[in-house]
Amino acid sequence: MEIYENKPIGYCPGVGKAIFEAFDAQQKAKKKIYSYGQVVHNELIVSELIRQGIEPIEDLSKLKKDDVLLFPAHGPIFSLKEELQNRGIKILETTCPTIKNLHNRIRSSLAENKKVIFVGKKNHSETNSVLSISQNVFLFDINSWSFDDSNFDGNNSDVYIQTTLQENAFTKSKEILNNKFSGLNFFDSRCEEVKKRLDGIANLPKDVDVVFVIGGTKSSNTKELLYAAKQHFYTTKIYQVTIKEDIPKKDIKKITSCAIISGSSTPQTSVLSIKRALLGF
Repeated sequence: MEIYENKPIGYCPGVGKAIFEAFDAQQKAKKKIYSYGQVVHNELIVSELIRQGIEPIEDLSKLKKDDVLLFPAHGPIFSLKEELQNRGIKILETTCPTIKNLHNRIRSSLAENKKVIFVGKKNHSETNSVLSISQNVFLFDINSWSFDDSNFDGNNSDVYIQTTLQENAFTKSKEILNNKFSGLNFFDSRCEEVKKRLDGIANLPKDVDVVFVIGGTKSSNTKELLYAAKQHFYTTKIYQVTIKEDIPKKDIKKITSCAIISGSSTPQTSVLSIKRALLGF
C-alpha cells in the first residue's frame, strides 16, 4: 500500500513540553497530582498520564492544601488560579508557548486601553483561558458568528484568533467584524505548527483511496484537520481514528493508497502503529 503523510506528524513541541512538565511535576511531588481537565486533548496521552499518577479533575472543591494541580497546555483560568493558590494548592502551568505569547500580546493591547475581540470556539479550554485575562476581552464565537451581548460596541478593538483555527475562520471573521465595526486591528495569532498541518493537506494527492485523520476525539486541531480534509478530498472516504483498532478493516481490504494526517496532540507512536497496521492489510 502507498501511504502519503501530511507533514509534520506526531505531536507538536508545545504538547511535548506540556507532557514533559506534567511527568516532571509528578516525579518531584512523589505522589498523585491532578490536572484541571485534560493536560492535552488525546486519550492515549491522558491514559498514560493517569497511569503515571496524574489524574484529571473537574471538581476543584475536592482539592486539599498542598495538593498539586496542573493547568493544561491551553492555559489557566487566571481568577481560578489565584483562588486556588489562596487555598494552599500548588499550581503548575503547562501552557503552550504559542498560547503564552497570545496571552502576552492580548495584555499589551489591554495596557493600551484597547478592547480585545477573541475569535474562537465558545467553551474551548483555550478560549476560557483567554477570556479569563480580563473583562475587556470579548468572544466572537465561530459556532454562531456572534457575541453573547448583541449590543457590544467593538469599534477600535484589537482582534485575535484561537490558535488552532483554519485561515478561512480568520478571513470570515474579518469580513463580518469589519462590516459591523470600524477601526479594528487584526492579528493572525494562529499557531505556525497548526498552519503547516492545515496547509499541507492541499499538497496531498486527491486520488488516494482513503484518508485517515489521526487524533483525539476532543482535539480541536484534529476536528479542524478533519474539516479541511473533507474540503480537499471531497469524494474520498475519510475516517477519524485514534488507535489502530479504529481502522475499518473490511472497508480497506482492497485499497492501494491512502493519506494520513495527524493532529498536533497525536503521539508519533500512534501514527507509526496505524501505519504498520495499514501496511499489514
